Amino acid sequence: MLYTICQDALEREIAQLGVYKPSIAILAAKGRVTPLKVTGVRTPAANIIKQEMLAAGGDCATPGTAITCAVPRVDIILLGGRKQYAILLYKLKQMPYFGIPDIVGELEAYLGRQPKCTVLADGRRLTYGQMAVMGIINVTPDSFYAGSRRQGTDAVLAQAEKMLAGGAAVLDIGGESTRPGSDPVTAEEERSRVLPAVEAVKRHFPEAVVSVDTYRAALARDAMACGGVTTT
Repeated sequence: MLYTICQDALEREIAQLGVYKPSIAILAAKGRVTPLKVTGVRTPAANIIKQEMLAAGGDCATPGTAITCAVPRVDIILLGGRKQYAILLYKLKQMPYFGIPDIVGELEAYLGRQPKCTVLADGRRLTYGQMAVMGIINVTPDSFYAGSRRQGTDAVLAQAEKMLAGGAAVLDIGGESTRPGSDPVTAEEERSRVLPAVEAVKRHFPEAVVSVDTYRAALARDAMACGGVTTT
């Protein structure tokens, strides 16, 4: 059986396994991720998982009796994030013994339930567990779809308000058309179009998630500094 452990209970859960006392605080510090408790693990498998988690950059809390295989089964606590668990899963799939395939099945099911997300520049998380709508606002005179074009602060704000009210999760602001035959714009021209729009939207709708459609790193940095929270 596999289940998550809340941060407040982690140190107590580790201690209850019978881990050597000096290791409890060290292991708990590594638990600022997503701890997963796996019960009834065959002891050889527990030792293998411990080594594989360490190799992946995580860790695994095991009781002191595990290393000598003094008992047939133990409970363990995995300490890692999605990256470490994905690496662990890849390695364990190559080990069809000691009941490891059962653990693989549970771990696959757990990872499949976790929605992927993007950590935004302001610390918020944009998850992809369900469909989301992105509203496109092009502060250009020549973008492919005329309905996306908005020039001037009032027009941008009116469109942003309409899109947010309609359920848009992200507002994407672009300052250069990429339609076939469009004329390229200078970095300064793109900047003069995009930054005032981002600033206005964030000032009037501070909770809005704003992305900037650009291939210029300098503009992306400036946009995030003035309120844009991600780039596309």
